Amino acid sequence: MSKQSNTAIFILIATVVNIVIMFAIFILVFVVAGLLFDLNGNLGVIVLGLSFVISIGGSIFIYSKLVNWAVVKFDLEEKLVPIFSRRKGRKK
Repeated sequence: MSKQSNTAIFILIATVVNIVIMFAIFILVFVVAGLLFDLNGNLGVIVLGLSFVISIGGSIFIYSKLVNWAVVKFDLEEKLVPIFSRRKGRKK
């Protein structure tokens, strides 16, 4: 397989994993908050919003750690095309 196809497959799988992680964190935070608090009224809306924000932040953190681990473990720098490359000769 070419580097381009490896990169496309890696991005697709990583995106699906990121969405699954975000959904799992959202459900976990919302269920724990539901067990700790009475979610009727305004508190339910606040907990829903906080669950969403916490799930985004948590999934970004876990995703970055997983990607760094996978790149090192499977030596992916040699097998993938760099997505973001630095431009040479940029003026500061």
